[in-house]
Amino acid sequence: MSTIDQQDIEELQHLPRVGTKYFKASSKPIYEGANGIVFKGTDDSRKQTLVIKQIKHKPHQPFRQYLNVVYREYENMRRCNHKSIMPVLDLCKIDATGTDSQNMAGSKQLSSQNLALVIPYYPRGDLLDFLSNLRRFNVEITPSIKDSLFKQIVKGVNYLHRKNIAHRDLKPENILIDNNGEVKISDFGYSLNLNEVEAIGNSFKIDPREIVSGTNSFKAPEVFDLEQEIHQDRLSVNQFIKSSHNFQDYKLVDLWALGINYFVIYLMRCPWTSANSQDPKNKTFQRYIRNYPKSSQEWKSLISELNNNRSVNDSSALQLFKRLHYDSRDCILKILNPNALERLNSDQLLETKWLSQVYADPKDLIKLMK
Repeated sequence: MSTIDQQDIEELQHLPRVGTKYFKASSKPIYEGANGIVFKGTDDSRKQTLVIKQIKHKPHQPFRQYLNVVYREYENMRRCNHKSIMPVLDLCKIDATGTDSQNMAGSKQLSSQNLALVIPYYPRGDLLDFLSNLRRFNVEITPSIKDSLFKQIVKGVNYLHRKNIAHRDLKPENILIDNNGEVKISDFGYSLNLNEVEAIGNSFKIDPREIVSGTNSFKAPEVFDLEQEIHQDRLSVNQFIKSSHNFQDYKLVDLWALGINYFVIYLMRCPWTSANSQDPKNKTFQRYIRNYPKSSQEWKSLISELNNNRSVNDSSALQLFKRLHYDSRDCILKILNPNALERLNSDQLLETKWLSQVYADPKDLIKLMK
């Protein structure tokens, strides 16, 4: 049972409440996920359209832990000031929706409340919906616009990594498009401020489920390995904390997710169902690991095969790289390196001949839908 103490009450006393400063446009959410419920809303002037994202208080969470999770997302967004990162406008209280209030025993004042982030509303929606709509109407996107979209995302991730923030759930559904065709990386629910090493370690000790996160299609192979080791008690939380390089390895997880995002942008598909090499049914990814170049000679040979019409080994995944933009293949292969420590980082990626020369007017993306 979760309890609410006087400190919690005092801490939340000053926060505005949905129904006073902010208002839902409808009681029906526009989206509901495992961690949050999203409502279209407005401020008290009724002139500005906003999004109110209610963060769910899960039954197993003590109230103090719930507050920490919400504040982590809020503060990580508040630390950012970059055109490719969604800003956060406010934090407020909201009557709980879709939450079992019986699991939130304590003060009557807070027992039926959650917290919510107030964020901008982008009517163009998320990147996956946007790309799907273009495909449905048979609108072709040029390679330069696709690459430019990806470059915007990489710049956003580069900014986060320079701020020492790991996102941990990069996917097209968490990337919104504004009216100028510029991307906004959103949903920082799994994000970590890697400057707060002790706080991260403590949160993992309280709830080891926090160690692994993300969406299966975009998870790096080491995340699946870590999941298995913890689940089978081959690795304790303390052992993980000691071996995690102050949690800097989570940036490498973001880099892998970038590579999968590029596949979705370019081909509207992922190269494999997941990067779980321990799943005996996952033959595609197992072949990818087996055929991934182990030496500079093998690398040259693979790139040569990709850039010509010859079939690439016996791996359908490597064969799929032939369908990517000619200039991108080498870079995407390098960030989809099964060996996490050998992946290109975001600085190196932006400095490559490919991305350093990529440019398209973001507004060209919006013009396509007209």
